[in-house]
Amino acid sequence: RRLTFPSTTVVYAYASAEIADFVDNFKEIYSGTLADGISWSLIAGQFEIRGSGEMPDYSIDNPAPWYAYRSEITTVYISDDIYEIGSYSFYDCTELVSVEIKRFGDKVKINSSAFEDCKKLENFSVNGELYSIEFRAFAGCTSLASFDFGYYLQDLGGEAFRGCTALTSVSLPDTLNNLGSGVFTECTSLTSLYFPGRNSKFYGENNMIFDNSGKRLYLACQGLTKIVIPEGVTVIEDSVFENNTVLEKITLPQSLVSIGCYAFSGCTALKNIVIPENLGEICDYAFSGSGLVSVTFPKTITSCGTNIFADCAFLETVNFLEPPSESSMIISDCMFKNCTSLKEIAIPRYEYLAIGSEAFNGCTALKKVTILAKKLTHSYYNAQSIFPEGTEIHGISGSEVEKFANACG
Repeated sequence: RRLTFPSTTVVYAYASAEIADFVDNFKEIYSGTLADGISWSLIAGQFEIRGSGEMPDYSIDNPAPWYAYRSEITTVYISDDIYEIGSYSFYDCTELVSVEIKRFGDKVKINSSAFEDCKKLENFSVNGELYSIEFRAFAGCTSLASFDFGYYLQDLGGEAFRGCTALTSVSLPDTLNNLGSGVFTECTSLTSLYFPGRNSKFYGENNMIFDNSGKRLYLACQGLTKIVIPEGVTVIEDSVFENNTVLEKITLPQSLVSIGCYAFSGCTALKNIVIPENLGEICDYAFSGSGLVSVTFPKTITSCGTNIFADCAFLETVNFLEPPSESSMIISDCMFKNCTSLKEIAIPRYEYLAIGSEAFNGCTALKKVTILAKKLTHSYYNAQSIFPEGTEIHGISGSEVEKFANACG
């Protein structure tokens, strides 16, 4: 029979080997009470939560009361009347291997970062209906090779499994109703992503998940080297391929009109990409830190977010197709920042061109820039930060480009 005492209890006894062992083990007993009568205990690596209702939410600044003992937790048992696991409850429990949630029947919710960075977590079981997994709930669980999502999951939050590098296969239920961005970002072993057909919100096919209409791409496998996005897709959502370090080739559909933030950021094996002719928008950091060597802008591009190609150290060639008359173009803030292999760039005759702050800053090999735009605007306040020192700017004499060149020094 196990004896449990408050952590402040002092034990007095006659000296003996048995008593010495008891006292040593007793030192490993921690316990406490949370809101609404929920209690917790940690004994020799086994952590238990008992009570009913919702566990409180915690944060990095306001950690769980057992946070100081987190490195001693190897297993977690949560009783059958607890249905919500609070945010940051087991954050950074680096020795945690196994979790069992006994809840039967009713909905179980895993809140934000509840098990984030539990790097040894291998086994996670829920006896009840897993209803919601929130933002970064299992991010950084690098030993988690499989996960049972059950048959009732409604909400899957952004980056919920980010960096789960051992995860190889995922099967999501057709009850899914809400899906965050970058759910499986950096899951570099993930080669199978299954969603059964189509529901009122989503549609699954070929290791990808789209919206019900098939026009917006939300998720894709992170462990595939080649991917073909089907015709009809108009939008690649944020972070779909972010930090996919094995992706070497991707075929984009001609129907594509928008690429989301961080969509291909960190895709270091991706050397070339053909941007469709109808693309009109590229959002912030879309290709930042990727392995691109060359890129060609179609005539239709009108909206560019910041840092799109920032830190693309291998980018050597940037081409702009001659735009239609009265077209405009924005070279956004930090758009090519730190592209250290870029030596020359020519911007064609746009009716209106805007150049943002630090657009080419850090492009240490850049020697010549040709600008043929008719009208030009930029930040005169910080003009010298747009190009690296020593860059030659060429344009039509007497034009706004000449004034710009003088402002850049």
